[in-house]
Amino acid sequence: MKKVVLDMMDRRPMWAMPPWVVDEIRAALPAGWTLTVIEEESDGSGDGAARVSPAVMAEIGDAEVYLGFGIPAELLEAGPDLRWVHSGAAGVGSSLTPQMLDSEVVFTNSKGVHGPPMAETVSGMILYFARGLDFAVAGMAQSRWLKEPYYRAESPLREISESTVGIIGFGGIGQEVASRVAPMGARVLGLRRSGLGEWESWIEPAR
Repeated sequence: MKKVVLDMMDRRPMWAMPPWVVDEIRAALPAGWTLTVIEEESDGSGDGAARVSPAVMAEIGDAEVYLGFGIPAELLEAGPDLRWVHSGAAGVGSSLTPQMLDSEVVFTNSKGVHGPPMAETVSGMILYFARGLDFAVAGMAQSRWLKEPYYRAESPLREISESTVGIIGFGGIGQEVASRVAPMGARVLGLRRSGLGEWESWIEPAR
């Protein structure tokens, strides 16, 4: 029997797997495959916990697939039959160990899934400060309606349509941010590293 080890029980309720995830993965497996679910809490923040817990190590020895948060070198060494490892964490830097780079194991991550929610947060923050909502919140804390900050000559209030938004790191998240602020009229400047280690620029003119 071929085996998949699922190690994504995130400790944060918002990020925890709903029950249907296990059911759908199990239903999608081909005949002759089994799914082992690690019930211990993990952590998918940043590059992920990259756990080497006893429960994981006890199951990885004969597994061909591992789904977790981060891929530690010890896991690769303990899983000689591994063919595919997947990290659900946002980053992959800590998983790119010499063992991983020298391995023939296919390494994937959930690229793109964090783009829309993070871009919405960034857009909200831009509007928060551009429209002076920080002044309103400060006034609310004092039970006052503070009008003066909005009237000063040096008031930082801006219209998005008259602004330039600079995005350093124009990957999936950066492009999602651009897709939200450009329709509001902002001029977008994007900068990202190419595969050759060089920087490439991208410009979306204001509308």
